[in-house]
Amino acid sequence: MSADQALAQLQGEIASLEPHEIAEIETSVLGHHTRTLLAVALVEGREVKKLSQQQLAEISGVPQPEISRFEGGLANPTLDTMVKLMVALDLQMALVPAKYKLVKS
Repeated sequence: MSADQALAQLQGEIASLEPHEIAEIETSVLGHHTRTLLAVALVEGREVKKLSQQQLAEISGVPQPEISRFEGGLANPTLDTMVKLMVALDLQMALVPAKYKLVKS
């Protein structure tokens, strides 16, 4: 199957979904994408500061195994935990409009 055929098939499947089903898919995809972006930002921020996970744990008060799980995309940090890590890494978070939305055509 070509990429165009796969895309056409996916669009057909999306068109047959109910709005709540589309919202569930969007939530799942957005959650995975967001966890990945957070993980990458944490690793990059830590590497820019030349910190090990253990050093970041000591500075932020977030346990090193938890940092490892976040960086591996295996855990969902709470907002309080993210703030601790952001402060330690001199980072900030921003909410921006979504670029993509699954919609019925």
